[in-house]
Amino acid sequence: MSKVSNEANNFIMAPLAQIKCKIKRCVYLVHFSCEKTP
Repeated sequence: MSKVSNEANNFIMAPLAQIKCKIKRCVYLVHFSCEKTP
């Protein structure tokens, strides 16, 4: 049971981690470009 739920958890968390990473990168890029432009 725990092995199945663990695999399901990985299946759900992996895409979420990628989405969070993309959002962080997007926010960083926007913040960086805003700081560069006066």
